[in-house]
Amino acid sequence: MPNAPVELDLARPGQPTSLDGYSPPSKPWDPEKAKAESATWVARIIVSAFAGTIALVLVAIAVIVLVTGKPEEAKRFADTLVAILDSLSKFLTAVFGPLLAFILGYYFSEKQKGGGEKGTGA
Repeated sequence: MPNAPVELDLARPGQPTSLDGYSPPSKPWDPEKAKAESATWVARIIVSAFAGTIALVLVAIAVIVLVTGKPEEAKRFADTLVAILDSLSKFLTAVFGPLLAFILGYYFSEKQKGGGEKGTGA
């Protein structure tokens, strides 16, 4: 028995039969919405980094308390933690301080530019 080709018409009436005539539904790009979403993500990342740092310190303190049974051992671990936190604080102030200042400066300068343009009628 030979296999005969079967013609299939999968398109509904009134729909194009190829992708040439298809255009997906799209919304126009809104720059204000994009800026707001970007600012929201930046704020979330900054707050998450801050909360993560605090959580890391609390977990380290909890581990020190649970692992050590003697005060002498706890002091040794606590001294190590203090040294690590000191280097971490230097790193965070060197990296996140200027980054946060740049982001906030950019955000407020853009906000003032937007407010000034609306106020002048330009």
